[in-house]
Amino acid sequence: VPPSFMGLSAFAHSKLVRHIARSGLGLIDIDIQNAVFSVFLKITGAAAPLPLRRYVEDREGTLLRQASYLSEKLGRVVTRQYLKCLFIRMGFGGSVYGWLEGVCADASGVILDGVGLELYDFEGAMRKVRVLLVIAYPQVLAAVLGCPNPYASLAYHVYVHFERLLLNSMTEAVCQVVLFEHDGLVARGDPTDLLSLATAAAGMRLS
Repeated sequence: VPPSFMGLSAFAHSKLVRHIARSGLGLIDIDIQNAVFSVFLKITGAAAPLPLRRYVEDREGTLLRQASYLSEKLGRVVTRQYLKCLFIRMGFGGSVYGWLEGVCADASGVILDGVGLELYDFEGAMRKVRVLLVIAYPQVLAAVLGCPNPYASLAYHVYVHFERLLLNSMTEAVCQVVLFEHDGLVARGDPTDLLSLATAAAGMRLS
């Protein structure tokens, strides 16, 4: 075992490595697909902004489209994973401009157009989500007002709470849970049956 891997749980590695590490043990990883935004969509329900709905419905298409656009626009390779991190940042108060400042010498000179405008639409959509959370959870907001970005902190705490509720529901449905992994769990049993039970309990897409 390479020294850099010693002491790390399987969760510290990619899903492929985790699958290899657990092969033959009768275990299955059950994860909430696109967890952050699937949970926000579930919380906001019918009031969810359209860009959020579109991203949950077609995350892969969105990430690949934006990666291709930004790679050409910025003259450097922008990977899918890099874009995924940008969307998560926007989910918790980050901005497109702030991200551009980290990848460009002069962000003020970068004008996103066409496909790139979808990023601004998503940023605006997540601001609307945070407004909805402020209305729905004033006590949580009051508790985090002293934080540097209280609205981002509000979104984080509400997200974590609802993610835990979903994991609890999945656990009760699956029963034979071996361990938890922040947006999913590892269970023992027939993969098809367990995934079906957990999906029915969560009410959203799992993998």
